[in-house]
Amino acid sequence: MHAIDQYKQELLYELGNVLDKQQKYDEAFSAYQQANEINKETFDRKVITRSFDSLIQTYKKDSFTQLASSDNEDNTPVFIVGMPRSGTSLVEQILASHSQFFGAGELEYIDDIIYELATDKGTTEYSQWIETVPASMLRDKARQYIDNIRKLSSDAKYISNKMPHNFLHLGLIQQLFPNARIIHCTRTPQDTALSIYFHQFNKNHPYASDLDDLYFYYQQYEKLMTHWQENLTLPILTINYEELINNPEQKSKQLIDFMGLEWQEDCLNFHKNKRMVNTPSYHQVRQPLYKTAVNRHQHYKKYLTSFQ
Repeated sequence: MHAIDQYKQELLYELGNVLDKQQKYDEAFSAYQQANEINKETFDRKVITRSFDSLIQTYKKDSFTQLASSDNEDNTPVFIVGMPRSGTSLVEQILASHSQFFGAGELEYIDDIIYELATDKGTTEYSQWIETVPASMLRDKARQYIDNIRKLSSDAKYISNKMPHNFLHLGLIQQLFPNARIIHCTRTPQDTALSIYFHQFNKNHPYASDLDDLYFYYQQYEKLMTHWQENLTLPILTINYEELINNPEQKSKQLIDFMGLEWQEDCLNFHKNKRMVNTPSYHQVRQPLYKTAVNRHQHYKKYLTSFQ
């Protein structure tokens, strides 16, 4: 993208934010729409469908008896996954406010492992060759991951990676870390889609600039997550954003209980935690819980025809 286009796009997103706060919703949507049209990425639905279906075919419940496993018994890794803008930063902030938990943010370590495994395979579509990867190699990659996160915190009992799109890799994660925990963040689909559409995402999210593509991708994501929940042995806790906002103490205690930790009141005062947060949710996690983002889509309902 040319610098002038990027600058124009940033201004349009900001204009949309200002108009939204002024409750000028039609004008706000127009600004967001113009921003998304600038340097719009190509989104191939057939490729996405093929990729998701390939994961589902590769990682069936019975398949794990044929696939290699690292046999790594370390239970330090925690993976917070879901669609972008589904509450992953908030969930990690609550957990990271516990003295025995370290929130490492959005780590690319799983992607790195995939690229390393794929060095001589000709494709990073690892579902095409994961059956040939030996346990020794998975063991090495699992140890490498643990060593890397331990450089971030040497004493925390649990260390999270909140890269949302790791929801794609839960089958591989089970091969690497049979004792890992998964926290799956969900949010009303319409609010999730709008929040993505109203933010500037990079080319790794080609579905983000078109609401119809967003709807299609969201359907694929739901299909895959349903498959994981039915076929994996990893413990998966689903935390809904709206339920967390409406019942913060109950849901926060559920999170801490899932981790097997004793409750600490600091988890309710997460906004006082000064840890580094490098996501669009930076300002949100510095504030007490608020409800203005719940059902935000009601103001833009007529533009969300795909989701109705």
